[in-house]
Amino acid sequence: MKLADTHLAWTVEWLGYFEEWLVTGEWAGGGYHPTPRGRCRNMPASIDRA
Repeated sequence: MKLADTHLAWTVEWLGYFEEWLVTGEWAGGGYHPTPRGRCRNMPASIDRA
């Protein structure tokens, strides 16, 4: 696969979520954020192995 078909498309999508976050303060892009103790918010316990 070409770089432009993969990473570039992902970057454009992420930047769209980022711009929306700057305006609203709410992240709509999904995912999770690790905490200092290794556990992650909004992450299913079956996935969290910390």
